[in-house]
Amino acid sequence: MKFNLASMVFGLALAATALPAAAGDYDYDYGGSIKDYGSAGVPVPAPVPLPMYEADWYLRFDAGFAFGMSGDVSVTGFALPHNDLDDVSGTASFSAGFGRYLTPSIRWDVNIDLRNGRGITEFDTPITTTTSHTGPIVTIDIGGGATVSMQSVDIRNYDGDYRQRGRVESDTVFFNMYYDIDTGTRFKPYLGGGVGAVRHYLKSAASGQMTCTDVTRHIPFDPISGLGPFDTLGLNCPDDAEPITDTYTTSATGYGLAANVMAGISAEVHPGIIIDAGYRMTWMSGTVALTATTPFGPSFIDIGDRIDHELRTGLRFNLN
Repeated sequence: MKFNLASMVFGLALAATALPAAAGDYDYDYGGSIKDYGSAGVPVPAPVPLPMYEADWYLRFDAGFAFGMSGDVSVTGFALPHNDLDDVSGTASFSAGFGRYLTPSIRWDVNIDLRNGRGITEFDTPITTTTSHTGPIVTIDIGGGATVSMQSVDIRNYDGDYRQRGRVESDTVFFNMYYDIDTGTRFKPYLGGGVGAVRHYLKSAASGQMTCTDVTRHIPFDPISGLGPFDTLGLNCPDDAEPITDTYTTSATGYGLAANVMAGISAEVHPGIIIDAGYRMTWMSGTVALTATTPFGPSFIDIGDRIDHELRTGLRFNLN
């Protein structure tokens, strides 16, 4: 009995000494043994940054102010007073287009430019005219109880003003290439140039309005009686003497080649929005001509090549 009790106590002691070692060696498959876990937090993977994409395409909208121009205006026939394009300045232009970035420094775009009309001829002058109408039969006493009946003619006298204006518009479409100079800042100087086509539109609009001022009653010479001619001046205009209004409008269209060179600076004012500001010189070829009708005879207006010097600014909107 004593031997059995002693054997049991000895067996329990061996089991007690073996349990800690077995517990320390048991693998729960949680990425390490139980003894590896302490008070430290569970590690979290680092966030992956979102990818940033450079824009390939953009839209653009620009406005320009022509502070100087050059080019000749030729007027033959009746010499309408006119201005050479050198004397014309201050016209505005507006454009829209789209483009693409080829590299961080090279891009291209296509632009359509619409320009305000430029006044080239301006003429105001007083004008007069007359119209003839059948007047009453006038009986003239030639003495001795004899009379002569003669047909009169009423000449209505009109006075008024004539006004003529001539304007030319030149719209262009360009394919442009640019080189943007990287300065390491958001400001980038640029150089550019383009080729394209121009459409010229020349228009002459004239009008004259005259009103009846008085009537001259004219009795022509009568070869039978030998009487005449007689004129009675300053008669009142009749009620049916309506004002005379004449309108003369002519226009012509011409086409030619065009080219430009540019320089300026750009800056990103908001993510994806860039402002451009700079200078552009535009050469426009082609001839446009028309014949303007005037009360003093036809006037032939001809315009040849011209050059514009513009200050321009606009916005580019990147498309991702």
